[in-house]
Amino acid sequence: MRLLTFTNLYPNPVQPRHGIFVEHRLRRLVATGRVESRVIAPVPWCPLPVDSRYPEYRLTGIPERDERSGIEIYHPRYWVVPGVTSNLNPWSMMRTAMPVIRSLMSQGYDFDVVDAQFVFPDGIAGAMIAKELGKPVTITARGSDVNVALKEAIPNRWFQWARQHVSAFITVSVALKKALMDAGVPAHQIEVIRNGVDLELFRERDRQAVRNRLGMQGTTLLSVGNLVEGKGHHLAIDALRELQDCKLIVIGKGPESDRLRQQVQSAGLQERVRFIEHVAQSELADVYSAADITILASSREGMPNVVLESMACGTQVVATDVGGTAEVMTSEVAGALVKERTVAAIVAGVKLVLGRQIPRDATREYSRQFGWDEPIAQQVQLLERIIRDKGRAQAA
Repeated sequence: MRLLTFTNLYPNPVQPRHGIFVEHRLRRLVATGRVESRVIAPVPWCPLPVDSRYPEYRLTGIPERDERSGIEIYHPRYWVVPGVTSNLNPWSMMRTAMPVIRSLMSQGYDFDVVDAQFVFPDGIAGAMIAKELGKPVTITARGSDVNVALKEAIPNRWFQWARQHVSAFITVSVALKKALMDAGVPAHQIEVIRNGVDLELFRERDRQAVRNRLGMQGTTLLSVGNLVEGKGHHLAIDALRELQDCKLIVIGKGPESDRLRQQVQSAGLQERVRFIEHVAQSELADVYSAADITILASSREGMPNVVLESMACGTQVVATDVGGTAEVMTSEVAGALVKERTVAAIVAGVKLVLGRQIPRDATREYSRQFGWDEPIAQQVQLLERIIRDKGRAQAA
């Protein structure tokens, strides 16, 4: 079967980790030998001067056509004006993508299904493309695209139109399925297909050797994710005030970088907090393995990859009980869920996990149930059913 994967979050030479979780799932779908795909990953471009808050709107160096892991990727540009055109992004993305898509079809790539990632704006644009071309479409909901975007009036209106033309929604957690149902999508139209973790890449390493190489001493906490308020890095930093014997590594970059560094300096924690902007996937597994606990103090999540990756490396997690986190942290060997998004709750969670002294190999063993085999099999079956139903409808 042939897919047209449509998403504005996909790795490229300038942003190698941009939507890498989308690429991971697609690569495994293609690896089954039953799926072929072309990726349309539109790139925002602002024709006007923009300030430093919006560097992603004036990116150069992203090719119009690329290839990663044998999958062809196309990067048409769509115009944006920060703070002005966001509600028009679905239409703009669709309009700029259609010439590329028609060119692919004229060259013989007549795909079966539009595989759209994220509800807004990508999923809306994917639904418009599918309707225009008479193709079925699936939309994968991953978190803030539902928890944030659909609470806004105009994106919700786009969504209410699009959901009438979608063959199936995919959510990465039961919590997101419930959110879509609250937004008006019938339960039978939603398939829960969780994220998976690469158990070969994310695994226990020679812990002491890695700690020596990274210069890690004593109890080390880890906070991974974009440097935005919603990821809660500031809470992990504040927790160090009461966790006197702990150090913290923060991995990520984003608009909160300067504020977080100032927070560290004001608190006099420069010797105990280390910032790392970018870590390759293989190196990230090393850092997980070397850390004692991973903290995820998010205000919202879909199905957090950080939790799955950390557990696969044998490192327990202290996480806020949001989104689908509780669906994968169902045992004390996974770590501790905290009910409140507060410094006190995080400190208590860290102390609880440290006090249990659960062997790392028990956490690793627990993580094995979250590999990719099951979710990929689910998605293949879903796509085959959608194509089969489409064929029956055309024959009727």
